[in-house]
Amino acid sequence: MTNPKITVVMTVYNGEKYIKESIECVLNQTFQDFELLVINDGSTDGSVSIVESFQDSRIRLIHNEKNSGVLFTRNRGLQEAFGEYVAVLDSDDLCTSNRLETQYNFLEANPDIAVCGTWGIMIDENGTVFGHKIMPETNKNLVSIAMLFNNQFIHSSVMYRKEIALQAGGYTTVNGGLAEDFGLFSRISIHHKMANIPEYITQYREHNLGISKTKKDGILVGELDILAYLYQRFGLSKDELAVPFSFIQNSFDALSDSQISTFFNRILEQNKINNIYPAKHFNEVIFSKWYLIVKQTKNRFLAKELYQTSKKFNHKLTFREKKKLFKLHFFNSTI
Repeated sequence: MTNPKITVVMTVYNGEKYIKESIECVLNQTFQDFELLVINDGSTDGSVSIVESFQDSRIRLIHNEKNSGVLFTRNRGLQEAFGEYVAVLDSDDLCTSNRLETQYNFLEANPDIAVCGTWGIMIDENGTVFGHKIMPETNKNLVSIAMLFNNQFIHSSVMYRKEIALQAGGYTTVNGGLAEDFGLFSRISIHHKMANIPEYITQYREHNLGISKTKKDGILVGELDILAYLYQRFGLSKDELAVPFSFIQNSFDALSDSQISTFFNRILEQNKINNIYPAKHFNEVIFSKWYLIVKQTKNRFLAKELYQTSKKFNHKLTFREKKKLFKLHFFNSTI
């Protein structure tokens, strides 16, 4: 058998409740040149029996010698993959039947893109859609910059170029934290463009046994460490990252006016001096994040600072942004 174009990597640890359905949605893909690599991380339930019940030559099952954790297992999947592209689907998530075809065609048509994700829909333990839709940034000129504020990918939605992921060091964490996917994509973001396809291709399952629930505190620690790594280029330490970390926590309540204004002005200045990112795209992301804080907090001081700083950096606010600021009566009618 020649090497397939795509390796779908599925890690499993005691995932008997959902893995059958996850495997079926991979095997039913419209794109057929793939292998499904399932890595068993020491499961003690019926997960392995379920995988072995599928009589399909595209499935390759390998076993860790012992339960080794998600970081080791994801990296083993990357190392063992035969495909040019690696697609991820966790053993409790689902995807549409055209997922591989859509992402493969996109990456083939966009050789400058290293990582391609999709939008997603949240489902519960019974497969029922609930909560909000997940719509990360799609613009390939902005995704890598937006990674400065939070992970822009649903991990079960990504397809990436294997060689680039290996060059970036694979899945990584800092200081023993979690969020290994954020670590990988953050490293890739420094040198490559990335994108999300604006289609609801992924169904991300949230349940009480999921890692996002059981290891939430460890993930937050890992995410803060990764932000510190990214902001080293701006001369910022971990202690100065309250603003971007607030986006991960989805709360700005603990931030002071001075923290917010100082942070945004500093990184704008540093990018202007050091050309870390293209100014046009960088400013677009930074001012949109600042505007989001103003919109949610309705803070008059920050609104004024935002407007004045946009003029300083020759950034044109959108009509909608100007209208919102004006409606808040923070400035005179000459704006």
